[in-house]
Amino acid sequence: MQLAQSGATEAEIASAQAELIAALGQEGSTQEIYDKLLECFTFEIPGGGDTEICPGFGPPEERTRFNLEAAKANVVAAQAKLDALLAGPDADAVGIAQASLAAANARLKAAQANHDLLLKGSSEDQIAAAEANLAQAEANLEALLDGPTTAQVVAAETAVEQARISLLRAINDLEEATLLAPFSGVVTAVNVNEGEVANGILVEMYDPNSLEVVLDVDEVDIGRISIGQPAAITLETWPDVEIMGEIASIAPEAIGDASALVVYQVFLSLGQTELPVLAGMTADADLLTADEEEVLLVPNAAINADRRSGTYTVNLVTIDENGDQQIEEVEVVIGLRDGRFTQVTDGLVEGDQILVGDNLPVFRFGEDEPPDEGFEGDSRRPQGGPPFGG
Repeated sequence: MQLAQSGATEAEIASAQAELIAALGQEGSTQEIYDKLLECFTFEIPGGGDTEICPGFGPPEERTRFNLEAAKANVVAAQAKLDALLAGPDADAVGIAQASLAAANARLKAAQANHDLLLKGSSEDQIAAAEANLAQAEANLEALLDGPTTAQVVAAETAVEQARISLLRAINDLEEATLLAPFSGVVTAVNVNEGEVANGILVEMYDPNSLEVVLDVDEVDIGRISIGQPAAITLETWPDVEIMGEIASIAPEAIGDASALVVYQVFLSLGQTELPVLAGMTADADLLTADEEEVLLVPNAAINADRRSGTYTVNLVTIDENGDQQIEEVEVVIGLRDGRFTQVTDGLVEGDQILVGDNLPVFRFGEDEPPDEGFEGDSRRPQGGPPFGG
């Protein structure tokens, strides 16, 4: 009679409450994810203007909207179930439950009486049938009085776990739909439009406070430079302004260029400057690798390099006994060099006349306005380091 009076057991009410809490949690988390997907971001475009990107629009938004509608429906169903259990049965339901219980008790008493009667003089088949009826009646009565079964509890626990997995999946979808820059900087390009499926590089940007100058350095010179070495940098936009920097890194692998020379990329950090430096500007840099005084210098254009043999030559001009000019290719050993001159440590002496390229006439170093075609070696101090302009 207790079941008929109360309507639902405590276990059934607790199970319904758990279902409602899980449904409300699922609705709240899905709503939060859906709101995030509706957010849009505005990026400035170089040259003026801006563009707006809504990365959550498209399939992610549609899928999450469907999940949100389903979660709301689950809340309504769970609330209705709990309300029904808490309200208890109406008068008719109580009467029916009481009648069912009375009928069950009556069937139990009848089965018991029949069983007692059969034990006194019934056959074995009649006794077995009566015992079966009695067992069924007892089972029916226990089912009415017992709470939820283990299977029902397992089913409820499974539903909670499925809701948890759905929440984790929705959170992961939100994280994958959110684009975060790895550092603060200036956006230079946006490679995706609203509604498109994201793939590859979406946004290009750079940090104006960490610009670098990239130089191509000949393999002949790479051995004389090192990380941390100072450099004087000039930009073609402001050629008269010198910016100090230093070597930040050296590429471990060489690259080739159109002239078949082997060069290495060297990266210089750009020092502090008030100039509005922009990415992509052309820069030159001077690196001082060593400082020598009173050395023999020749123009860089006068040096002929043989990369395969690793030797260097110049065209030496002499006068024979008949007063005619003779040109002889002479091997030399070079030392330091800068953007204009190369030091010759062996193969020439001060006063020798050489050709610059294949042009004549020769000239002597130090004349007021010497022609560009020729040069005569002289001793002076080299200016700066090798030409590592970008």
